[in-house]
Amino acid sequence: MEKDRFLYMDVLRVFAFLCVTALHAATPYLSTASLTGSVSWIFCVCVNAVARAGVPLFLMLTGALLLGRDEGVGAFYRRRLPRILLPIAVWDILYYYCLSDGALSGGGLSLSAFLGAVLNNGTYYHLWYLYELLGIYLILPFLSRACRSSNLKEAAVLLVVAAFPGTIRPFLNRHLPIGIFLFDPLLEGYLGYVLLGYLLSRIRLTKTAVVLACFSLVLGLFFSIAGNIHASLEAGAPDLVMNGGYMLNHYLTAGGLFLLARRFILSPTAPGKFGGLMRTLSAATYPAYGIHAAVLFALERFVPLPSVTLSVCVFTAATALLSLAFGLATRRTRPTRFLFG
Repeated sequence: MEKDRFLYMDVLRVFAFLCVTALHAATPYLSTASLTGSVSWIFCVCVNAVARAGVPLFLMLTGALLLGRDEGVGAFYRRRLPRILLPIAVWDILYYYCLSDGALSGGGLSLSAFLGAVLNNGTYYHLWYLYELLGIYLILPFLSRACRSSNLKEAAVLLVVAAFPGTIRPFLNRHLPIGIFLFDPLLEGYLGYVLLGYLLSRIRLTKTAVVLACFSLVLGLFFSIAGNIHASLEAGAPDLVMNGGYMLNHYLTAGGLFLLARRFILSPTAPGKFGGLMRTLSAATYPAYGIHAAVLFALERFVPLPSVTLSVCVFTAATALLSLAFGLATRRTRPTRFLFG
């Protein structure tokens, strides 16, 4: 069943990329005050609720694939760090010299500004994720050793410890009459998704687990949509209180999607051509992620559309297709694979 297990992971990786693309296509409209409360704005809120699962799913797949492997720290670093450090450098250079504020306004470029951006999560808004992934890779071999020496219940305790300060505590503080502070994050909040992916890729898929996955997905989407709409209508302007990167609603949504994908894309009867297509597209998502922000920028600037809903749908589809085409092209040769990931 190993091949089928990876099929659901490939499908989820492609879906996660589509989520990220949709999120970035919808965000400019989602944050526009004049649209607050309109039908098109509510449509963007709904897109946002699903699309926010993109990054969590990417990180969950990292945990599912890499945690628990018996691989030394040095071997892990030698194998994987170059694959992320070089693409970070390439994308930082390209985005700074093509799409930075200085490049677009003609205000000039400087080495100090470039280095400042490089050391502050990248030269363009989406590159933060590559830096986040770099940090996770640095700690992953140590975390993998902990997972190998723990059973699933013990790993679940580690997940709760990691998620409590950044995910569970803020949820409790929002809904309880008392404030809980206790300790600050011991492990950065996004690392919880890595642990969650490890756990959900290994638990038994009982009927109860599937029912809970459905409930988790519905509950996560409900909190995201209802919470953002309620807070924004009260404020009279966009107040997206449920958009925090590792809030509980995103754990619920991404966790539900992951388990349902694992349950329903596990069958060995899946068509071979479909599996091959998903594996090919999955491999292209990393370079596609790097280029998608530039593609979306060009579409938004040079292809005006008459409505918000149409813009989000068309820009998402076009950006995803063009970016994946770029990703597929870079995967054809070894030098471009090395440069763009």
